[in-house]
Amino acid sequence: MGLLRLSLILWTICAVRGQEYTIQAQDELLIERKIGESVTVEATVTPPVPNDQLSILFWSIRSLGRVPLNSNDTNLLQTYNPVTGKVSLTVRSLQKSLNGTYILQLFDAVNAKYAHSATINVVVLVPPSSSSIQGGDVHTAKAGTPYDIVCQAFGSYPEVEISWLEGSIETSESQQTTAVMGVDKYYTTTNTLTITPTMAYHGREYTCVISGKQMDDEQFITSTLNVQYIPVVSIAASSPPPYAELPYQTENTEVTFLCSADAQPSQITWKWFIDEEEIAGETSNTLTYSSVSHTLNGKDLKCEATNSAGTGSKTHKLNIHYAPRLTSSLDNLEVDLGSRVDLTCETDGNPTPSINWVRADKPEAIITGSTRFTIASITMADIGSYQCVVTATGFPKVVHTVHILLRAPPKMHGTTGASGSRELEEYSYSQGQTAVLSCSADVVPEYTDVIWTKGSAGTPINFAPDSRFSKHVEKSVHGITTMLTIKDLATTDFDDYNCTVVNALGSDSALVTLSQTDDFPWKWVVVGAVIAVVIAIVMSVAVCCCRKKYQNKTSSAGSLSVVSNTTDNSTKKPTDCMEQGDASSLPEYGLRPIDVWKNNQDTNATPYPATDSPIEDGKPELYGSYRVNTMGTSFKPHSAYPTENYGSYRVQHPRNDLHHAPQYSTLPIRPSMLPPNEFNRFSYDNELNDDEFPEPPLEHRLATNV
Repeated sequence: MGLLRLSLILWTICAVRGQEYTIQAQDELLIERKIGESVTVEATVTPPVPNDQLSILFWSIRSLGRVPLNSNDTNLLQTYNPVTGKVSLTVRSLQKSLNGTYILQLFDAVNAKYAHSATINVVVLVPPSSSSIQGGDVHTAKAGTPYDIVCQAFGSYPEVEISWLEGSIETSESQQTTAVMGVDKYYTTTNTLTITPTMAYHGREYTCVISGKQMDDEQFITSTLNVQYIPVVSIAASSPPPYAELPYQTENTEVTFLCSADAQPSQITWKWFIDEEEIAGETSNTLTYSSVSHTLNGKDLKCEATNSAGTGSKTHKLNIHYAPRLTSSLDNLEVDLGSRVDLTCETDGNPTPSINWVRADKPEAIITGSTRFTIASITMADIGSYQCVVTATGFPKVVHTVHILLRAPPKMHGTTGASGSRELEEYSYSQGQTAVLSCSADVVPEYTDVIWTKGSAGTPINFAPDSRFSKHVEKSVHGITTMLTIKDLATTDFDDYNCTVVNALGSDSALVTLSQTDDFPWKWVVVGAVIAVVIAIVMSVAVCCCRKKYQNKTSSAGSLSVVSNTTDNSTKKPTDCMEQGDASSLPEYGLRPIDVWKNNQDTNATPYPATDSPIEDGKPELYGSYRVNTMGTSFKPHSAYPTENYGSYRVQHPRNDLHHAPQYSTLPIRPSMLPPNEFNRFSYDNELNDDEFPEPPLEHRLATNV
């Protein structure tokens, strides 16, 4: 190729009759053209040879053995100018076969002049016949393992250039290019891109870019990277969903752990482990505890996910919150004065509990905030109950009580009698019943015996299995309660009983009396008396209700009349109740010396005359409450009422509604109902609107017999 860039002038000198000819090639001795383009090569013969003397003039390609090019080939055009001696050859469309070194030859047979020659190199630029990325459009690589992507271009002349794009950006990954010429003199160019993918590379596109001067445009070949990577695992917990990275779980609640994984390929098998021990049967990505236990606290929960690329896992340290609990025993202490006492309250819980020691009778006063409480020398003031108060966030406080008990002989409960023994309560039963007698004592240390005797002589009681007597002991913190049971009481059983409690330091006794109850049924007498009183009260109330005056309803519109209803007063009783009826049921008579006042609260109101005539026209000002005075025309007190004023009176209520029959309110007036200075009031409330006839105030109605 370097020779093509040198200016070659081949001089062929023949001494024929003293004439010399030269052929000088054009200045451009190396011509590059793309395949399909046209090219022209030229040379000049000096001196020019006339056409009639020129017998041989042709172009040949050295690689073809200097054989003249086919002058009949239409793709070739050869011209000669005998004046200037310029010879040209034009190739209209270059093909791969026309690539090579062009030589011009001539021979003047007439003058017996030999030919001279010159060479011009014509290079046909050939694009790749094919190109590709080895392995196809999708490349599968394993994360963390170096992987080569190879791009090749075949059959080009000269070699092409190959580069890579990662997405749309030129990659900085390592690459290497080689070019190899084949026997056909054309090149195969190879570029190898080496990458070490991570899971982030999955789905990336890598593009091979092929370019060269023999190509009109760049060529792009794209391949997608499929990165296989082991599962990247995470663990979340839920109670209930949605799932989240919970800081803790609470004991005795249902908790589901969810294992998630980002993996390629996505086909995954699952396993669960507690402290590296596989949990049998758990092969899904969820693990459920219906009631999570505090025993799991602090253990490692691991989820393992496996695909074809490998195995990934995630470990979660379980944080189970649970209520504080005592881990050391807190037993009651039996002590002697002056001895040393150490109390220890060891607890467990999550969150870590805090501990305070307090006196049971003063829980607000903290003695110490540590787990250990020491009294160097016990005094009487130290005897009592102490509490270890354990608290933890999110849980109720836990209180553990320990009693410091003074060692001493038993001490019976009750008062000291004249005999010096303890006297307890007296028990009373009837003959034939079952009696239960009891006595209690403070006993520290524990009792060794409980003795029951009967009577002043201290007769031992037979507790044989078939006996009517049995005893029972119930223990408490400070002592015991013993019970003596006697079945089917007989007369001889009613006596004093002695209860004695014994321990290692001594004994104490108490006296219990069993007496016989009086069988007279006093309680039934009392019950009967109470029932009789209740009946009397009910009857009195009924009589009072019967004497109550009730208000009556309205009648025809526009009139008011007060009519005497004469009756046989001799048949009327003071307790007769008021009756109701319409106009047809009561004969109408004059009012006699009875007057009616408008507005029962106005003592100075002008009375309406005591006649049978109705008050006409239904004037609204006549509506309201009325008062009937049975003492005559004034309110002057009378010491007695004429008997002719006694009887029943009815009031015909005014209405504007003419479609309803009149109704009446009947008022009995008797001496028992009309004490001196009293008067009766009427109110309108039935079938009348409240705004038409308002009801009188309650205190006014209660103050009369109406």
